[in-house]
Amino acid sequence: MKLSVMLFPYFGKLCKGEITPAELVKTFASWGVRGLEPMLSQDEKEPKIAAEIQAAMADFGMVNTCLDRGVNLIGTCEADRVAALDSAKRALDLARDVLKCKRVMLHGTKPAEGMSTEDGLKIYGEMLRKAGEYSKGSGVKFCIENFGVYPTFAASSKNCKIVLDYAGPEVGFTFDNGNFLLGDDTPAHAFEVLKDKICHVHLKDFAVRKEGQTGGIASASGVYYIDCPMGAGVGEIANCVKLLKAAGYQDWMSLEVGMEPISNGKVGADLVLAAWG
Repeated sequence: MKLSVMLFPYFGKLCKGEITPAELVKTFASWGVRGLEPMLSQDEKEPKIAAEIQAAMADFGMVNTCLDRGVNLIGTCEADRVAALDSAKRALDLARDVLKCKRVMLHGTKPAEGMSTEDGLKIYGEMLRKAGEYSKGSGVKFCIENFGVYPTFAASSKNCKIVLDYAGPEVGFTFDNGNFLLGDDTPAHAFEVLKDKICHVHLKDFAVRKEGQTGGIASASGVYYIDCPMGAGVGEIANCVKLLKAAGYQDWMSLEVGMEPISNGKVGADLVLAAWG
């Protein structure tokens, strides 16, 4: 299998000097990780750290698996949408020409204030269709995830499928097991709905917040979920890995580690590798 790690949870430690980019990449390699998933906003904010990560990756033969670009493809007006599409195009050019990765994940779209979910999903899909037209022949595929930050919009498999149907065949899907919980969906159900569109995977875990606990993020129905050690929550990580393997999935699976990203990342890597078999 092809195991990757999302880099954004580790930037705090990198920026504080608690670990160097070379040490971090070496740690990832010791887990059996072969690729890393950068977030463009962090790379733009900390270009020196980003460059050192890329250099260390080369030493270990690692590759960039997907470039994450935050954009809002709806915004509040047409000018916002044009600017967001231009940002997405620039990310694709960077992925193709510099990072040599084949996926650009666009996350962060939400409907404008007062806009219905139905209209928002349609505009989202139509903008993705335009992005997909740009990507044709590039060797790089745009994809979206079930973005749990806006749980009532495009976090459920039902709404993601609506968007992807509007977007057309040039746009793929990043299956994020944990974010489906925020859309009041289950990972196994969502897999069946969207399996034909999956081109990339994020694996995380959440626990249901108990009485007396604080923080976390609310699902569409108001259930609160909090970070937990990978495998200790309700994200069905092992089952999702088994479903992907049984379906013949051969692309990257990226660990998205919340709490204690170094120690918990190792737990997650072991869990995923064992589930794959």
